[in-house]
Amino acid sequence: MTESYIQNIIALQTKLYVYILTLLADTEAADDVLQEANLVLLRKAGEFAEGTNFEAWAFRIARVQCLAYWKVRSRDRLILDEKILHGIAGRVEPRLGEVDARTHALRKCLGNLPARQRELLENRYSTGRSVKDIARQFDRPEPSVSQMLYRIRTALLRCIRSRLANEGEYPQ
Repeated sequence: MTESYIQNIIALQTKLYVYILTLLADTEAADDVLQEANLVLLRKAGEFAEGTNFEAWAFRIARVQCLAYWKVRSRDRLILDEKILHGIAGRVEPRLGEVDARTHALRKCLGNLPARQRELLENRYSTGRSVKDIARQFDRPEPSVSQMLYRIRTALLRCIRSRLANEGEYPQ
């Protein structure tokens, strides 16, 4: 296993997670399946042909892991047909390049926010704290905190769209 192979795996984590999450629509399952896919990628390092498309190869492995996930859960009421999964995967794969551009734009936009707004977002989304807890921490009414979060998200969305439009990545 080469260092460049490991770097390819690391660089692809966000796209793989988004891909798996799209196919499973369950964050806990996506976390588990991503770990399994990473293990398979590490185990099969010797099978990867240098010079071929690593991303496509990794997506195939992730798709197989998603199918395995659905087969294990085949006793559940809601079962995703293999053909449907392949159809969804075929539509998602070409759009995953957008993830990098959007992530880059989001990071830039977050960097432009005042520290207090970044702290508020981090409290809500990175740590998963409730609006009620955050309101207590900031000594603000809950509706006020909800409104601030809404305004910050709206400003971030505008900023991201603007950055992507300026870079030719996103139609306004």
